[in-house]
Amino acid sequence: MITLFEFSKNISNLNKEEKYQDALRYFKENKPFFSIEQIGKNVYIISDIFKALRKTDNFNNAFKFLDFYNIKINENTIERVLTSYGWLLYSKFKADNNDNSNGQEITEDSFEDEHPVDGKNYDINKSEIVGRIESCILLYPTKIWG
Repeated sequence: MITLFEFSKNISNLNKEEKYQDALRYFKENKPFFSIEQIGKNVYIISDIFKALRKTDNFNNAFKFLDFYNIKINENTIERVLTSYGWLLYSKFKADNNDNSNGQEITEDSFEDEHPVDGKNYDINKSEIVGRIESCILLYPTKIWG
């Protein structure tokens, strides 16, 4: 069995090689070895999964990831996660406005198999994206000035 550090490092290495689909597959195959809390509190896994989901235009799965792993975006959020989340929101907004997605979206759901969705809609609209971007930006002074 792999350690949480090895799990995180392998995801990071796949992202560095720009193998985002492989990073998501690796996550899906190995996440059962770790608890929801272990994954949800690991800032490296969170930010790397956000990046892989962003680079594959899997925006709705990113919002599911936040929900399933109980990740809160607020004044206590680590800057690494906040930055990754901000880029995710920007990319979602840009894709919705330009309709120039790169067509890589994964149809299988990486975050639903152990955690039912209960019919929740994760496709957020443009005004909600703008609101989340604004909230994210407002959190940065907290990180910079402490």
